[in-house]
Amino acid sequence: MTALLEIRDLHFGYGRTPSLLRGINLRVTGGDRLGIIGDNGSGKTTLLLLCAAVLKPQRGTITCLGQSVVAGQFQPAVGVVLQHPADQLIGTTVAEDVAFGPENLGCSALEVQQRVHQALAMTGTLHLANRLPHQLSGGEQRMVAIAGILAMQPKLILYDEPTAFLDQRSCRTLMEFLQTNATPGLVVSHDLAFLRAVCTQIFLLESGHLCPLGL
Repeated sequence: MTALLEIRDLHFGYGRTPSLLRGINLRVTGGDRLGIIGDNGSGKTTLLLLCAAVLKPQRGTITCLGQSVVAGQFQPAVGVVLQHPADQLIGTTVAEDVAFGPENLGCSALEVQQRVHQALAMTGTLHLANRLPHQLSGGEQRMVAIAGILAMQPKLILYDEPTAFLDQRSCRTLMEFLQTNATPGLVVSHDLAFLRAVCTQIFLLESGHLCPLGL
């Protein structure tokens, strides 16, 4: 089966941590949602940023649908949900925010409208369409940010600490969404119970290496 995302012998580090990631290998295919857990500073978010073409590997390769991921190049097949949802909410209203992605992909006005409605319906946020994004609760912002990604119809989605700053009710809403949404991807989280509920496989990132954990 062709990999949606494949990481081979990936190495990366920063100034005082030159060997943060050491020989990472990972493969995401259709139906996979892989969880990654690890201590703060272990490189979880860095790994996502490498997959999202924000950072450039020092060694190794990352491919998406068979094509090399090149740092700085937009990847429409990959959606990224940031740890702080307010960082990616830029529209005047929720509907305008969700429409931003498909509009910039060149979709027709009708298709943009259809995608916005579908994405809001999928995330249970249709009732928020005319609200101001920055007046929403943290849980509502999280789901609207996900709706904005879904509207671009990516092949896989990268989630960076999606339960951060959420109360229990919002976490349950997010968990129920992920349990029913089939889009493959990676989920970085410090919450092992959450990963076990929404992922098909979990890996521990420790000392620069990925080790599989049982569900």
